[in-house]
Amino acid sequence: MHRYFDEVHAFIRTNDLFDRGESILVAFSGGPDSMFLAEALSQISQTYKYSWNIVLAHLNHGISDHADENERFCRLMAEDRLKLQLVTRKVSIPEMLKSGRFKGMSIESLGRRERYRLFVDTCAERHITKLATGHQLDDQAETVLMRVIGGSWLTGMSGIPVRRPLSRNSRAEVVRPLLRVGRDQIEEWVESEKVPVFLDPTNEDPRYSRNKVRHKLMPLLIKEFNPGAKRHLAALGQQAQELEQELSKLAEGFLEPAVERGSETVVRVPIEKLRLQGPLAQRYILRHALHSAGMPIREVTHRRVERVRDLLGSERRGLVVRLSDNSSVLLDDHDIVVKLAHTTALPEFITPAEFQISRDGSWVADVDRGPVARITAEMMAMPSGGANELMEAKPDEVEYLNAEAVLFPLFVRARKDGDRLRPLGLSGEKKLQDLLVDGKVPREQRDVTPLVCDSSGILVVCGQTIAHRARITPQTSQVMKITVIPRAGSSDASGFLPPVT
Repeated sequence: MHRYFDEVHAFIRTNDLFDRGESILVAFSGGPDSMFLAEALSQISQTYKYSWNIVLAHLNHGISDHADENERFCRLMAEDRLKLQLVTRKVSIPEMLKSGRFKGMSIESLGRRERYRLFVDTCAERHITKLATGHQLDDQAETVLMRVIGGSWLTGMSGIPVRRPLSRNSRAEVVRPLLRVGRDQIEEWVESEKVPVFLDPTNEDPRYSRNKVRHKLMPLLIKEFNPGAKRHLAALGQQAQELEQELSKLAEGFLEPAVERGSETVVRVPIEKLRLQGPLAQRYILRHALHSAGMPIREVTHRRVERVRDLLGSERRGLVVRLSDNSSVLLDDHDIVVKLAHTTALPEFITPAEFQISRDGSWVADVDRGPVARITAEMMAMPSGGANELMEAKPDEVEYLNAEAVLFPLFVRARKDGDRLRPLGLSGEKKLQDLLVDGKVPREQRDVTPLVCDSSGILVVCGQTIAHRARITPQTSQVMKITVIPRAGSSDASGFLPPVT
């Protein structure tokens, strides 16, 4: 077994990535990283008798002129060299964009979305519990560098996680076994072992920010400042991510829930209890307090948090610090009291929109503001496996309704005073306001959370739940599929699937 595969094996064991006999799906492009990953897992499994069931998955996205050639290469490698099963799917991302059904999405975000849709579907269909991707040490370092430049707090230094859920409703995880291996090691393996690889021309395209970092900024740092910059950045990213997670858990458990008082939201932070924490923990607790009161996270700056933390050294009870036009902090006898006044200006609501019939027979409603660009509805028959089969492979951006419970016409709107519904699985009605708060929907997003409605009221609270009355039952024969399509440039550009990092 190649010595670099020993590095991968050690990382797998340290992080407990795979169980013996586990099924593993490998994201496979035929490039150096995915070839290295597939061979490493295959040889490790054979050498140590782990009995892993390794399956490869490749999406022919149709974006470049080389897409079909890339698929043929992957098939050849899977059959002749790796001796592993290959699952492929062919789509045409350019044609999908032309159809108008994915309004507002970029070619990159739609390609990423379709690739992960293939992974989610394959894991569900084959009962696979792990998706392994070829992200390696250089990818980690580049990610950390890009986030340090553009971010703040420890989140701004966090790199690619070693593991994360594949999607909200999937039991599978995404794991990254190569984060200890550098691109130079993989390239050395390719050259020394004479491994055929498929090189994607888009990896050299200077229009993409990552390629600028990869081919310009990182080489400059290595040459002019520190030859070990990549490994230091990768280690920093992993440590920052782990520390961010621990501090966020501490902050969430430290505070009592926010209290609504008339036209303002109040969060209280016990002074003496806060003083017992270290400086970094204090900052994260105060950051969480400001965000819990309703301040958008992008406005919870390090400078504002420090202004609040300065109150810990003051004996002037009754002192008020104004952070913005609608937020202030009061120092009373026992607490730092964070107050955020509700805006009196009219919020920007979604403009109500009816669903229109499209060329393919589905219904489409465009959403004029907020993170969602479009919502589609289409009829489908219940699959032969019934509700279990339907729900097992359900993507996060899709909801399934009992079509017989839907009373046309369908339309999309924003929330309004008095909105109530019986959410799926609950025995009684609930205020929509309470549902959004419990679902941790930020205050500034609640008025642009789309509601899919019919003549009887709310059917779907996008990203949260459906109405219990429209649930799938054993008697359901006709299903309505609701799909939410995100707006390009939103914080979750791949829909409700986790970002591909």
